Amino acid sequence: MKPPYEGRMFMHALDEICTLETLLADLKRIAAGEAPTPADLADAPLLVGWNMSIRSAPCLTGTVVDHPLLGTREITTSQVWAGDYSARWARTFSRWYALGASSKELEDAQ
Repeated sequence: MKPPYEGRMFMHALDEICTLETLLADLKRIAAGEAPTPADLADAPLLVGWNMSIRSAPCLTGTVVDHPLLGTREITTSQVWAGDYSARWARTFSRWYALGASSKELEDAQ
């Protein structure tokens, strides 16, 4: 199957939807107070000498205008999952963004 936005930024393929649906179901179980079952962990790889860490993910930075929670200010978005810069939109983990001029476009206009 061809990606739905071939030639445009598409951060995660459609097969990731299945992974996200599984994650959502697991998170709902955890929120309901359920622990992983022995079957859940039977085929899970063992992680030894582990530490909690942070990794980078694609995101957008810029000035947001009229954000429902943040108002108008400089922000870093949550992870970008899909977008089409020429059509001026992006979908992050938490919401849609309409895209105005990029920082490069603003610099080039000066």
